[in-house]
Amino acid sequence: MCNFVPLGMTSKSEDTHSTCSNIIQQIHRQMSRFAAPSSPSMYEVCKYWRPNHPNMAAVLIPLFIKDGDIHVLLTKRAATLRHQPGDVAFPGGRKDEADLDEVQTCLRETQEEIGISPEHVEIVGKLYPGILRRQMFVVPVVGIIPDNLLFKPNPDEVEVVFSLPLRRFLSSRDHILSEIRTTPDQVEPWRFHCFDDDVGPNESVIRTWGWTAMICIQLAVAIFQQEPSFSVTFDKNDPFANVRERYDEAVESIREIIKNIARQNNKSKL
Repeated sequence: MCNFVPLGMTSKSEDTHSTCSNIIQQIHRQMSRFAAPSSPSMYEVCKYWRPNHPNMAAVLIPLFIKDGDIHVLLTKRAATLRHQPGDVAFPGGRKDEADLDEVQTCLRETQEEIGISPEHVEIVGKLYPGILRRQMFVVPVVGIIPDNLLFKPNPDEVEVVFSLPLRRFLSSRDHILSEIRTTPDQVEPWRFHCFDDDVGPNESVIRTWGWTAMICIQLAVAIFQQEPSFSVTFDKNDPFANVRERYDEAVESIREIIKNIARQNNKSKL
């Protein structure tokens, strides 16, 4: 077991300490290659980039080291929730007015949902945002947590807290590609990766699918630099290339918008 805390570690042996250090360095190294820029705030970008999608949220992707490998912590949403009941998700949620940025949102929501205190999370970086159902603009934030935390799930929001090796999302074992059409006249269906694992109560099967599964696949490819054993549509050498290009274009457009606003304000003062 590798027990460590953000920005420092304690371990039961030098070998364990060295293994954990190397793995954490690997996470930081790969995230420095593939993570989104730390500024501007993605919430600020969203206001200009997607003005018709005012709903903003952030989720934490909690990684920890167990048995010499990287694991990801996931939750199964409570069946009583109005939106996506029973779905697998990262801890996180909607932005509050008091939240200054996406990191504050995901840390606050994670503490509310499963009881992880912010001081136990080492933020590594942000991935590029997605727009999910209900037109929600969601920012994924990657963090490292100790492997021996005791979770306190909020039963109103979370039914199960579980973890999987991140490498699991490179394996075709119990993996299927599901197709969904949201309207009768939709020609090309939406395609979703689905992973079934017996990690629920009494070894019941929990399905990880959709956006959550895709982020896990892309993050696994980025960190391990390995191809999945199933077909994917993104660049396996640069799993976030497409969304990065769109995001960078949006940021550049926003900068031009801000410059034009400043020019207009200067003219009005003359």
